[in-house]
Order: sequence, then structure tokens, then C-alpha cells
Amino acid sequence: MRLKIAPVLVPVIVAAFAAATVRVSNWDGIKTGLITALSVAAAAALVRLSRGLPFTTASHFETEEIEKITRAVIQLARSLRSFLAVTVLTMGLLLLTTPALEHARPWAASPAVLWGGRLFSALIGALLAYVVVRLFQIVSSDLSLLSEQSRFMVRAVQREDAKKRLSELPSDMGKAFTTPDNYGHRIQ
Repeated sequence: MRLKIAPVLVPVIVAAFAAATVRVSNWDGIKTGLITALSVAAAAALVRLSRGLPFTTASHFETEEIEKITRAVIQLARSLRSFLAVTVLTMGLLLLTTPALEHARPWAASPAVLWGGRLFSALIGALLAYVVVRLFQIVSSDLSLLSEQSRFMVRAVQREDAKKRLSELPSDMGKAFTTPDNYGHRIQ
């Protein structure tokens, strides 16, 4: 499994930016829209998970083709599972951060509460960035899987067509050539 840099680097950059510039109250103001968008992304991932394996007639394919596509689908399912977990965590954080900080308001002047607000803002920004990056990567991997599936389907149809054409050939065609008994003898 290759480690990709975007899901690590982009959230770190967004977290630093959010900690420096975005207050938790700003996240609370756009919370409804963000939760709606996250819900749509989660629903799309659930629909993709429910699709399962893209093949129903495995007998038309070579063993290595089915093994390759099965490994790819299992990896995609694992990615979708972690994507859903982070998406739900992000929604929970959006819902619970402001009430938690409101509860800490009596100590609002303390540095811990001020840094806590920046930390929560950074965490929300990082998780949102991660969800967006992973969403694009999941779409990309699904498109790659579709492309591989298409190649396998074309090869399967070509193999079936070749078998059909081979069965249409006369039965004596393709047998080993034997020389006639009088081959090489003088005719007259």
C-alpha cells in the first residue's frame, strides 16, 4: 500500500490556517451546511459500499483477473470505511465543539480555553480537508476500478468470441499434417 502525501499534507496546512484565522464561532455559523455536505458524502460512500463486487459471472474471467479486481474492491471498501469514520467524527466535532466551549465560558480568559478554541478550529479544518481530499481519491480509485473492469469485460468477450469461432471450424481442420503414403515417389 502506497502512502499518498495529499491526505497528510493538505489537512496539516488547512489546520494551521484554521488555527490562525478561523474562530470556532465561524464553524458554528456554517455548521448546518457542512453537516449537510458531509451527510451527502457519507451517503455516497454507503451507496458505493452497498454495490459490492462489480462482477456476477466470474466464470468468464481468468483467475488472476478476478483476484486483482477482488483485491481492489476490498481495498476500496477499507478506504470507504475509514472515510465514513472520519466523516462521522467530523460531524460530531462540528456539533459538540461550540457547546463544549460555551460550557468553558466562565474560564474564557484562561490560556487553556483560548488555545482550546484554536485547537478545535485546527482539528475541524484538518478533518474537513481530509474528508475532501479522500473524497477525490475515492472517486479516482472508483474510476480506476471501472476502467480495469471494462478491460476485463472486453477480454472476456473476446475470449468467448474466440471459443465460439473455434467451435465453428471443421473438426478435421487443425489436425496434424500427415504426408500421403506415396509422397516423394515418382508418379509415372
